Amino acid sequence: MRFSDTFIFFSTFVIGVLAGAFIYFTGFRDIDVDPVNPKIVNEFEIAVSQYGGCQINGSCASYRLLSDGSFVLLLGSRVTPIQGNIGAVRLDGIKEALANTNLRQHASEVEPKSCAAWVDGIDTEYDIMLEGDRYVLDTCGTAVDVDAPLIEALDQLFVVLSQ
Repeated sequence: MRFSDTFIFFSTFVIGVLAGAFIYFTGFRDIDVDPVNPKIVNEFEIAVSQYGGCQINGSCASYRLLSDGSFVLLLGSRVTPIQGNIGAVRLDGIKEALANTNLRQHASEVEPKSCAAWVDGIDTEYDIMLEGDRYVLDTCGTAVDVDAPLIEALDQLFVVLSQ
């Protein structure tokens, strides 16, 4: 073996030992990073999306509402989102409806007998983050009462926001 071969062999060995020691000592230590808590940032966050027959022609709408009343609305295939604020009166109504609604009950899964989306109708999914807990309500698959004040207020926002 020549000197250059011996040097390459031993330097590879030394670098491998150093890299292994580094991974051993840094790979098994506990990480002390606290993730960002969403309830500190916002009191609630609601994302509402329509799906079903409206997807055929690209007219399904969706919006995201934050606890300060700000919203982002996407109307079907429209590229530019609409942003704004819903106003204090509507926001207070939604906050009151949130406080008076048993979200856990509405989010419980059920076997649907029929869904509007199955026959080109429109179903709606409500993704609600409230005080750090996430509730996913769906008119097809969970026990959502479509006549509940919260659901009526959230559905009404599709009409209000698109004007």
